[in-house]
Amino acid sequence: MRTFTAIVLIAAACFLVFAEAQTTVKPTTTTTKPTTTTTKPTTTTTKPTTTTTKPTTTTTKPTTTTTKPTTTTTKPTTTTTKPTTTTTKPTTTTSTKPTTTTTKPAATTTMPATTLKPTNATTVKPATVATTLNPVTTTLKPASVSTLMPTSPGSTLTPSLGTNYCNISTCTVPTSNTLCLYSNTSWGSACQPAYPAKSNVSAADVVTILKVHNDFRRKVAQGLETQGSPGPQPPASNMRELKWDQELAVMAAAHAQQCVYKHDTCRNVPRFQVGQNIYIGGSSADNLGTSDWNAAVTAWYNEVQYMNTTYLTSFPASPPKVIGHYTQAVWADTYLVGCAVAYYQTTTGVFGAAYPYNRFYVCNYGPTGNWLGSAVYKQGAAGSACPTGTANSNGLCA
Repeated sequence: MRTFTAIVLIAAACFLVFAEAQTTVKPTTTTTKPTTTTTKPTTTTTKPTTTTTKPTTTTTKPTTTTTKPTTTTTKPTTTTTKPTTTTTKPTTTTSTKPTTTTTKPAATTTMPATTLKPTNATTVKPATVATTLNPVTTTLKPASVSTLMPTSPGSTLTPSLGTNYCNISTCTVPTSNTLCLYSNTSWGSACQPAYPAKSNVSAADVVTILKVHNDFRRKVAQGLETQGSPGPQPPASNMRELKWDQELAVMAAAHAQQCVYKHDTCRNVPRFQVGQNIYIGGSSADNLGTSDWNAAVTAWYNEVQYMNTTYLTSFPASPPKVIGHYTQAVWADTYLVGCAVAYYQTTTGVFGAAYPYNRFYVCNYGPTGNWLGSAVYKQGAAGSACPTGTANSNGLCA
């Protein structure tokens, strides 16, 4: 029997859902960053093209992989044995979805997508990219701190038992907050079925998530990233070191466990607005194994190849290629991250009934990045302009 595997991803920075205005400027200094902006940010998405090559046949049929924004597909002829096939289908929560591809045989593929949705918590509220994908409401019960995923060695605040997630002022509709709609101890109706035992974020996973993120951030901060459009990327003087945040992880779990591949409407917490990157893999068989956080984070970061250095001083509304996953991953002022994963079956997911086994990754970032018109980071010697209360730690501000 032929099996198929697929991987997809998406990214977004949270901001308030408003009317369909789609421009924004750097938030004012009257509130915490990324806070107010005078206009509404827009999100852009590019639709990667698909190419297909047909290799010669052999005795066995290797597994395939596709990567998007540009996916490749290889389809060898069959002979004696048929290994599993992989498909990747990324989407962007802004307005368009990249096309999907299947590959036979190949390796795994990853393709990020992005929604640039920062929101403002105070006076001026930027609008988010208009999207029709709103989570289906099931129950209106905030999750408590007792629900939660493993804490990492550097984790910070955990959710308060008294937090009312149905009254977060930075959500356009307060009751649209993910932890108002769902609990991270339950699973949505789209999970058919869910596999909670295969959806844990272990202590080792937390270490991996932080290490991969911070290794990439340090590489950029130290001026060692040669990729770009054009490259290299300049060094960063104020890039924070990421630490684990349990509240963000709980929020991510509540969203991932709905088993619907899209960004949630509002994931903000009382402390700040929250950004998000997402990624998904699909397979025709139960063979996705354990979570591969290195692959997910690397796929987001790989958008650096499309990063024009002129965007560093003013994040653009409509770049020619998707860069929002990369910019959120290296946004200097973001210093907390919390992630979750959900493994489940579905016949109505982004890959369709042919690829029912899905693994959905979600990382939430605080404070959010991707503010239109704002600097991704300050250029200068690594760690030379660390914020008050932090110090240079091998290029990052810790």
